[in-house]
Amino acid sequence: MIRQYVALKPSSQFRAVYREASRSRQLKAVQEHMVRLLDELGAPPRVLQENAFTVASTPSLDWTADLAGDAPDAPILEDVLEELIVALEFGGSASLGDFREVVLANLGKSAGHGDAFVWIGADPGGDLADHWCPGSGNLATFGRRTDARRVLNVGMLDAELPPADRASTPRVNVVIFDQGLNKEAILASHPSGWGGGWGQAGIAPGKAERSSHGMLIARNVLDIAPDAVVYDVPLIPKPAIADIPIFASGANAAYQVVLLWIKLLRTLPRWSGPWMLVNAWAIYDRASEMPLGDYTENKNDADPHSIGHRLNNIIAEAALRQQIDVVFAAGNCGAFCPAQRCGKLDRGAGSSIWGGNSSSAVITTGAVLTNDMWLGYSSQGPGQERLGYEKPDFCAPSQFSETTDAHMLNTGTSTACGLTAGVVAALRRGWDPLNVSPQALKHVLTDTARKIQGPAWNGRIGYGVLNAGAAFERLSTSNPLALQRPGALVRASSGSTQEASGAPRASRLGRIFSRLAGLMKSLVRN
Repeated sequence: MIRQYVALKPSSQFRAVYREASRSRQLKAVQEHMVRLLDELGAPPRVLQENAFTVASTPSLDWTADLAGDAPDAPILEDVLEELIVALEFGGSASLGDFREVVLANLGKSAGHGDAFVWIGADPGGDLADHWCPGSGNLATFGRRTDARRVLNVGMLDAELPPADRASTPRVNVVIFDQGLNKEAILASHPSGWGGGWGQAGIAPGKAERSSHGMLIARNVLDIAPDAVVYDVPLIPKPAIADIPIFASGANAAYQVVLLWIKLLRTLPRWSGPWMLVNAWAIYDRASEMPLGDYTENKNDADPHSIGHRLNNIIAEAALRQQIDVVFAAGNCGAFCPAQRCGKLDRGAGSSIWGGNSSSAVITTGAVLTNDMWLGYSSQGPGQERLGYEKPDFCAPSQFSETTDAHMLNTGTSTACGLTAGVVAALRRGWDPLNVSPQALKHVLTDTARKIQGPAWNGRIGYGVLNAGAAFERLSTSNPLALQRPGALVRASSGSTQEASGAPRASRLGRIFSRLAGLMKSLVRN
């Protein structure tokens, strides 16, 4: 099956159909509505026949919030979102080609009830960036966590950055898009570290197994930044029988909902600290992408007002407009030891870092052993010309065991991603995005990385190995340490600022959220 997804400007009738389908998980009515819409737009009979396409999901309304603390009521997304996503499956390239022709010819044109297609793009599948090198049973790990911390030079962060004052200092908020977290395990080791999250299709945040891939990420984040608050977005929940890949449409919808919530939450003191988005997943095989390069190389030009694939654009928007640090794993399709699921042509130099992982707006991390040797499964640059060429940005350690438990392993570029996110979260305790933007912080991290193979960027290790202590020293010199304080500035999505000292207290929340729909619509437009 080949997947594609469209964004529609919905009529009130379609909003109602979509809402019911999202709640019941019955997609027949959406299928019928899509066929009527195509018929009204003059689609040829071959596009309208029963087996031409199948509606696979309605992801825009999949996500619901379950946040710790006195969080606001959930916004009514079906009334707030100005575009709704529909993911589709096609039996072959011929039917998909016919469908794309109809949609591209009618972009922005309203049909009978007012519905209009506004975008169409590929919906390729990706997966978690975890990996054990085939045939490496004699070297399952190299070193322990103490060695990884030494490589990262995190001792200075522990010594110089004071612990967050929970009574007066906004915390650093780390959102993990992954397989899911385990709430009890996080609370047991970090009593103030659980922030809740966003669940989908009956899968609540915090319910994953203690051994989940998401917990690997959280473990590495909280080891470096123990005062951070983690949030769960189970984007790739572990199913009962077989693994199901993440699809671009689902990731787009998750980002859409989470970013709307962050805009709202930032206006409240509890959530006014820095935010981060952590993504230890990647595209491994482009066989399901049509047209090829649509997402992975950002070649989509369906919307003349916003060139590029919608998922790439929303990821970049988070970092560039909303001042959120975004961290990605490079992936595990390096030429010398690629994961078995990597496509035959989707591995090695220039052919293994795709889509959002290649965005110049984000931090992309490859992996080395704790002796600085590059790991042969770590995806190699350069990245994609329309996204970001110098990828990965740098490397961090992986393939090590826990110091107190040799059987608990930390592997793949996922581990490197988690450690990098931990370093960023720790530094954010001292430097708010208002003082040091995500792009400025990324520059500091790449510039201060240990140049184990010379000063120039290269496709295996980027600019070297992450050096948290050197980054701290550079920031201390260029931006004297200014710890976050309550009533500090809150950044709006446009980059403007406003004083948060007048943010409403819990007792006044009711009056504010009575106007929630209007507020959220304004945020969407911005």
